[in-house]
Amino acid sequence: MSGTEVKDEMDEMDYDEDDETEEEEALDEAEEDVKSMGSRMEKLFEISRRPLQENYVYEEPYGEISINVYIETHPTNNEFKLTVTVVAANTLVWPTTGMFRPFVEVNLIGPRLADKKRKQSTKSKSGSWSPRYNEAFVFSISAIEDLECYELHFCVKDYCFARDDRLVGVAVLQLRHVPIMVRTGEWLGLGRRIQMNETGWTILRILSQRYNDDVAKEFVKLKSETRQEDQSSVQGS
Repeated sequence: MSGTEVKDEMDEMDYDEDDETEEEEALDEAEEDVKSMGSRMEKLFEISRRPLQENYVYEEPYGEISINVYIETHPTNNEFKLTVTVVAANTLVWPTTGMFRPFVEVNLIGPRLADKKRKQSTKSKSGSWSPRYNEAFVFSISAIEDLECYELHFCVKDYCFARDDRLVGVAVLQLRHVPIMVRTGEWLGLGRRIQMNETGWTILRILSQRYNDDVAKEFVKLKSETRQEDQSSVQGS
């Protein structure tokens, strides 16, 4: 998504005028913080502790996913080991007359991840709107940062050969809600897109100008990607 497209999204969002003064101050501070970031964006989630990301949007339910999350400390290398198991998806909403091949993309977002694995995906399951996966993925997180700086961003997509996969729905789990050394199971509802407030959109607009920063580009794409309601173009695929 380009900087212009991100700005267009900002223009379309709802805004509470009662919080205008507070929001303007947050915008100014956030913009200065983002401009001062290094290319690896290690300060990004210090900023994101403010309420930039309000929720994902539920105009209609698009199904849900079942996951298990387990965080443990590594005894020797000063890192957290994060294991994410995608168990299943349930009642996915995806009208098509063609083949439906849903898969789940798991993204870890946070600081100090430029040299680490940030995205992993399940295999696609053909022809099922309630597929079972039971696939586990392992991520490493530096123990230097607080876990509340990190989140898991899930995208359920329809696999398309030789063209972009189509977004079915998104869900987010912030790791501050996951206790260490306790296996945590969650059912997460799928929304059409992430709902950002004005400060959040300002940060996305700034980051969208970092053309040579792969981490910034990934972050902007994840937070601005929206399910397209007209699926006629994928019917018969």
